[in-house]
Amino acid sequence: MFTAKVKNHRGDSLQLFPSNDYFVSIDGLTPVKANLNFSTVGVNDGSIYNSGRKENRNIVLSIKPLRNIEENRIALYKFFPLKRACSFYFKNGSRDVFIDGIVESVSGSLFEQSETIQVSIICPSPDFKALEETIDDISQIIPAFKFPFAIPKAGIAFSMIDKVAEKNVFNSGDAESGLIIEMRALGAVSDPKIYDEAANSFEIGINMQDGDIITINTNKGEKSITLFRNGVETNIINLVKPNPTWFTLQPGDNVFLHSATNSDLLQIVFKHRSQFEGV
Repeated sequence: MFTAKVKNHRGDSLQLFPSNDYFVSIDGLTPVKANLNFSTVGVNDGSIYNSGRKENRNIVLSIKPLRNIEENRIALYKFFPLKRACSFYFKNGSRDVFIDGIVESVSGSLFEQSETIQVSIICPSPDFKALEETIDDISQIIPAFKFPFAIPKAGIAFSMIDKVAEKNVFNSGDAESGLIIEMRALGAVSDPKIYDEAANSFEIGINMQDGDIITINTNKGEKSITLFRNGVETNIINLVKPNPTWFTLQPGDNVFLHSATNSDLLQIVFKHRSQFEGV
């Protein structure tokens, strides 16, 4: 059993399956084709692999309007306007995902006994994304309140923040994904640095003030680094130190470490959506 729906550029949602108004079949849910580049060397047999890239995903919806056929067919045009962005949502027993795309075409015959409208959606980012965002905090809350208890005049702590030097971020998907790293200063912090076990690093030459938030976005097509200070957001790509690594998450475990002057005053959060090659 599965469910499928679409959301148009205005945020309106249409349930495609299950539905009393439509019957739908869907193509384009399995992994897309990869475009591989090879080169030959001299008289050697075979070739050498150079690079590869995934093609765009093409989701094709074959939709049969039911009951009020003309009315339901025309209603589809509202949800699939040509050249407009839309989001396709799919849920089965294993995955609850979505993908963003652009409507390429809406076609079909109006004079067949059983009308079928075919909708083609091109998805430039071909991997499905998890509906829920995963958030990992490099600091951990440790409970400090226990029963039985007594409260002295000085008071007692309900919890404490334990700053850890490293954090494992688990990618439950089967595809590489980008992430968002948020660094919040709880006081004066200088030269924050994120690095991994292979010594790849992303370091920023900045003196952060109490309340500053730095956001690093490594998602494809969205790469950026901004500073939010006193209500103003500023691009600080010029403060990134040479040869940065725009980290991505491989499927499974990904370990990150951090350092800074007064690192105990730096709170770091990793956010990502696991990505999947197919459903």
